[in-house]
Amino acid sequence: ASEIGDFVKASDSLLVNLGTLDGDRKKAITLALESLGPAKRFVLDPVFVDRSSQRLDYACTLLEAKPAIVRCNRAEAQAMQLLQNRPSPITLALSGPTDEVIGHSNHIRLRHGHAYGAMVTGGGCALSALMAAMLAVEKEASLAAVTAFAAYGIAQEIAAQDAEGPASFAMHLIDALAQSYDYLVVDAGDASSAAIALASQVAPRAILVAGGAPENMIEAARDHLRASGFADVTVLTGPPPALDRVPGRSVAA
Repeated sequence: ASEIGDFVKASDSLLVNLGTLDGDRKKAITLALESLGPAKRFVLDPVFVDRSSQRLDYACTLLEAKPAIVRCNRAEAQAMQLLQNRPSPITLALSGPTDEVIGHSNHIRLRHGHAYGAMVTGGGCALSALMAAMLAVEKEASLAAVTAFAAYGIAQEIAAQDAEGPASFAMHLIDALAQSYDYLVVDAGDASSAAIALASQVAPRAILVAGGAPENMIEAARDHLRASGFADVTVLTGPPPALDRVPGRSVAA
């Protein structure tokens, strides 16, 4: 615990995870928050506060340190009364079949991921760590949370394509998170999604699958994708391409 202050000072953000909570770890969390400084922010992951009153009480005291993001599931959020009485500086990132980001002036829902994700121990902790990494480079906490949810969920879908079960899924998930992609395949009806717009950070080009969409919708979707940062947007009026036949690495959304 004595070293934690030096590591926090050398970092750009912090994740406070209550996964294995004992006296030494509580001391380390206190030192970490004291070393954080006003210019750095942190993510709080209140693991299993819905199952332990002592853990719940401790997590609620950590809210006084004003985490930028609380990343938890709905049961944990309900235990901390964050759904009813969320402190205004905090962005709530809810994990579930539909991920939700509740910020100061927005409420964004995302549906990405795979069933294997819930079978891998530490998967939620990894998501929180990714969210803290996003917070280090994105000033708006809600955008950092949305970006992490989108990247992690899409990476799960990619990993599941080659996985034979939860163990191999975990390995492929790390690979999917580590690599960049040549293009994003987007349905015209989903092109305005905040998560897809943020995907331009990991895929420089977009393939817009228009199908039978009206011309004005296609034009609006193409303009939106370009404005979101995609360097090139290709429009396909036929069915989606077979991803295993298209050269390069791709993400389907």
